[in-house]
Order: sequence, then structure tokens, then C-alpha cells
Amino acid sequence: MEKARERQKAGITKPQVVAGREFKGTSFISKPDVILFKVSLNTSLLTFLQDFTVGMAHTQTILLTNVSFSFNSFKLVPLEDKIKDFFHIVYTPTGRMSAGLSTTITITFTPQLNEDIDSYFPILSEQGVIKIPLLCTCKKALISVEDPKIDFGNVIFGEQNTQFLKLDNKGALSTKIYVKTTDGQ
Repeated sequence: MEKARERQKAGITKPQVVAGREFKGTSFISKPDVILFKVSLNTSLLTFLQDFTVGMAHTQTILLTNVSFSFNSFKLVPLEDKIKDFFHIVYTPTGRMSAGLSTTITITFTPQLNEDIDSYFPILSEQGVIKIPLLCTCKKALISVEDPKIDFGNVIFGEQNTQFLKLDNKGALSTKIYVKTTDGQ
């Protein structure tokens, strides 16, 4: 049984040799190169990205192109067990594709948990497994400070000095901000 598994494993992938040259590298590329699930919002003249919403379906289409020297084919490998229930994948199997041909894959993401996903979308081609990065970010508060250290300089007892602190929330959730001294007050 072990020998049969090894023969099958050896027969799945093989090197591609065309006109005496062996193809090295990734045989399929995707556009976009990272599958990122964020919602693009258009308000007046500004376009910005907002993180996903739990329970709401988000759809993205990727274009998969054969960049090898000759005919090639691929098949989709199942996603990781912990995330596979959140994704629905629709594509028409193309069979063998000539070099330069493309196909589309539509991925619908319906999050059920308010957690980030940092994984990959696996594709098995004739030359091996291709892992396209898959990123899904939930809403969170992202506070940034222009200069986290406030220096009042030399202040004489009884005098006052004022410094300005600029805080910016680049996330999608609002939050309360507390400013504390070094001794915790």
C-alpha cells in the first residue's frame, strides 16, 4: 500500500520541459496576487477600505493565468479545515490551458466569527502546489500616535507648559482612549 501511495504521489506533479528547457517557478499567477477581503466604500471623492462585517457575504473574483511554457492544468485543493466553512468557491473547470490563457475563480466569504484570517488559497498544478495568500481582517480600532513621548522640558515649580498630542484611529471601530502617566495615573 505504501508503494502504491508513493507511485501516485510521484505521478501527480512532474517537471515541464519544452524545447529542451525546464520550466522553473510558479506556473499560474493570480490577479490580484493577494486575496484580500475588505469592503471598498465610496463617499464623495474619498475611497477607503473597511474591514469585513460578520454575517455579511463578501465576494471577490480572481483571474488565474497560465504563465508556464506550454499546456498546463490545475485543480483546487480544499482550504484548511478551520476556515473552509466560511468560503464558497465557484469556477468552471477549464481542463488543459494553453500558455497565456486565463480563467476566473469567484470566492464568496461569509464570516461567522469576528477573527482575522491569515491563510492561503491552495491550487495544485502539474508542477506543484501554488499557495495564493488569503487575508481577511475583522473590524478593530487601530490607534496611532504621532510622537508617543511627551517632553515638557524644564518647567519651574508653579509654572505651566502645554504640549499637544495627536492621536489617530485608523481602524473601523471607535474606542475610548485613556492617557496615563508613567506611574499609572
